[in-house]
Amino acid sequence: MDDQILSAWGLAGEPCVLHATRENQVYRVGKLARFALRHHRQGLRTQSQIEAELTWMISLAEAGLPVPAPVRTRTEALVLEHEGHLYSLITWVPGQPLGHRQDPLTLPKPLQTFLALGQLIRRLHAVPNPTHVDRPDWTMDGLLGDQPLWGRFWEHPHLTERQSALFSEFRDLA
Repeated sequence: MDDQILSAWGLAGEPCVLHATRENQVYRVGKLARFALRHHRQGLRTQSQIEAELTWMISLAEAGLPVPAPVRTRTEALVLEHEGHLYSLITWVPGQPLGHRQDPLTLPKPLQTFLALGQLIRRLHAVPNPTHVDRPDWTMDGLLGDQPLWGRFWEHPHLTERQSALFSEFRDLA
């Protein structure tokens, strides 16, 4: 990662290691992984949409939800634009993924885990979003329509024929 980007947050010279590549490239920053630097995929979201997301995260944290805290640049910006690319920095929240792609989900206490997750989601939905920026529409069509926002999950190439049929049945029922 370019030290010029990290210097916007006063972190030049800090260790910066690629952690994940999904919607964004996410880097662990700092000796103790104190921050997550997100290099936003070009064309996926606008700068104002990213700023709206970060502003909402501030509201969620103020409401007591365990979310990463956005970190402003030294010039107080929530998003850094550098050579046509957008970056944001949030605090690192330690944790373990519930599962891994292609592995069966095994949890020691699945009922308690999903109950706690559902309670967090309920609290999340109770916090008003302070922004009025155009964001993706997570309606039924956005989740399950012919062209859902995250793709046609029932046609994922790593699914077995049985899994694909199960997801298609779920989609039809939903």
